[in-house]
Amino acid sequence: GYKGTFSENAVLYHDQSNLSSLSSFIKKKFRYMVGATIAYKMNGKLFNGIGKSGKSGFLTNDPFELLLILMKPFAFITALIIFPRKS
Repeated sequence: GYKGTFSENAVLYHDQSNLSSLSSFIKKKFRYMVGATIAYKMNGKLFNGIGKSGKSGFLTNDPFELLLILMKPFAFITALIIFPRKS
């Protein structure tokens, strides 16, 4: 919500116009996955977050979901290389 207030009827638009190719989609999603892994690690919730994120892709038959599932281990390893210290 706006400044921490909840609005039940709010609509959020995500501008995805810059994702005009598969490579730009992959790069954006990979950066997001690495950042999420680092955030989970910094907050001490690394394995809790990973457990929840792994379940979403199996619910749909979307080929992009399969691609995202295959990218997750590489993003995890990349995040551990970038941010090696213990939480």
